Amino acid sequence: MQQQKPIQVPSIYVGNLSRQVTLPLLYEIFSGVGEVTNAKIITDKLTGESQGYGFVDYRHTYSAEQALSTLNGRNLYGSEIKLNWAAVATGKEDTSTHYHLFVGDLSADVTDSMLWDAFKAFESLSEARVMMDPAHNRSRGYGFVAFRDRADAELALSTMQGVWLGSRSIRVNWANQKTLQKTASHLDFDNISSQTSDTNTTVYVGNLAPETMEHSVRLIFEKFGVIEEIRMQVDKGYAFVRYADHNMATRAIIHGNGEMIGVRTIRCSWGKEKSAEQQQEQQQQQNSAYPAVGAYPYPMYNPYMSMTLIFFCPSFVLLLSSIILPFSPSFLLHYPSLSPSL
Repeated sequence: MQQQKPIQVPSIYVGNLSRQVTLPLLYEIFSGVGEVTNAKIITDKLTGESQGYGFVDYRHTYSAEQALSTLNGRNLYGSEIKLNWAAVATGKEDTSTHYHLFVGDLSADVTDSMLWDAFKAFESLSEARVMMDPAHNRSRGYGFVAFRDRADAELALSTMQGVWLGSRSIRVNWANQKTLQKTASHLDFDNISSQTSDTNTTVYVGNLAPETMEHSVRLIFEKFGVIEEIRMQVDKGYAFVRYADHNMATRAIIHGNGEMIGVRTIRCSWGKEKSAEQQQEQQQQQNSAYPAVGAYPYPMYNPYMSMTLIFFCPSFVLLLSSIILPFSPSFLLHYPSLSPSL
């Protein structure tokens, strides 16, 4: 892979460092090819352990160039170090052109070092970081890893899915990255939008594996707009994603085309648009759920039904009996003193 040269700062990224490499040793090795102005090994924020990479700054660019040509691949404590130009302003390797994976479902105890160790078997690994909540100094439950070679990223995606890390099995997917959308970069918004009517908001998603879950599809497509419905047909290898409007669906086709779900590259296009008759039928079904203007929303009042309910009410029957019973003939025969006088 061709290494990119820095614009101003002659700084070298040193990757795949053994945990046994100390800062004085790093300084000594790289001073052999030129004057070193600074050297550092990046450590984990929580544990203080080496994260397996560092940086060396030279006074002169030609010294840094010589270090790249002579020290790249040198074996230190059983690990071949990987060298590259560091980014100009950030003080770390420029991974903007690398291939990034999203790593989710991380347990709270997983650190940058643990994430690096989990993926370090893939030789072109260039970065591993756990996203932290700065307000509470704790993990957000996900992170990212980057690779210089796409082949390593694809292999990691297929082999690390569901691997146990910390106290959970991790979930791995492609991160949202422009370099992974090269297959869709030539697509023009107006051209895609005009391929169907403005009322069509459904995206066809093809080449899905049979084990694909709805949440995997949603993870890719929810960043393009508001999803109203996802219909999975994984037994047939495809799904439909319906958005709130036409522009959202257009963006999903342009940027979703060529994304990876699992180990497969998905294909996106317009879903079949509803015919005028189907749209009219759907509208009629929606209208039938509500009463027409002027219609009674509730059953009309029926006085006879109300009286029936009253007379069959148990409490009302007891009250009525207490009033009428004392004046019945049989009651007065037994209690003549209660008979009303004329």
